[in-house]
Amino acid sequence: MVARSDMFERLHGEEGMPGNRLLIFEKSEPCFDPWGEEAERGDEPAPDWTAALTNALHQFADAVTERREELARVQEVEEKLRALSEKVEVLEEKCEHFKQSFYVPPIQTFGDEPFELIKPILVSIQESDGEYIASFFDANISTQGCTQQEALDSLKDLLLSRFEHLDQLPVKKLGKSTRRQIAVLREFIRRSK
Repeated sequence: MVARSDMFERLHGEEGMPGNRLLIFEKSEPCFDPWGEEAERGDEPAPDWTAALTNALHQFADAVTERREELARVQEVEEKLRALSEKVEVLEEKCEHFKQSFYVPPIQTFGDEPFELIKPILVSIQESDGEYIASFFDANISTQGCTQQEALDSLKDLLLSRFEHLDQLPVKKLGKSTRRQIAVLREFIRRSK
């Protein structure tokens, strides 16, 4: 280890700097050197702080990386949640529109017609361009009218005429969709006895 006076001479020369009144103290024993050079004395070995510091820095870097990844995942989830919230708002608006434009009355009777209902027929009536469309989705039958009641009455007439027409035809002459249609109508309608 280099003594302090030797270090001063190496830096400033033997005479030192002009006007310098720096006092140099020489020690026979070197001061504790945290950088590990004291180990040259043969005393206790210097602590292995470089390995501990390196290990701590690696742990810190790993923790920072893990935290960044975690933060990125949280931000991704927040973005997805924000997008889903926007979609839910749009769907709520559409549902509100449908609530206002849909009317679902059941058909429970055909009045004086020679047909009976086996079970009520749920009908959907929706406003579209100033008209009302009445539909029986199970049988894929729809019609329209200027008012909800007119559309409903028109659908009743169409259901009965369609049932009467298809019920008289042999099944072999019907196509796949008309066979399905008459099968559905037979679940709801029958001729009066």
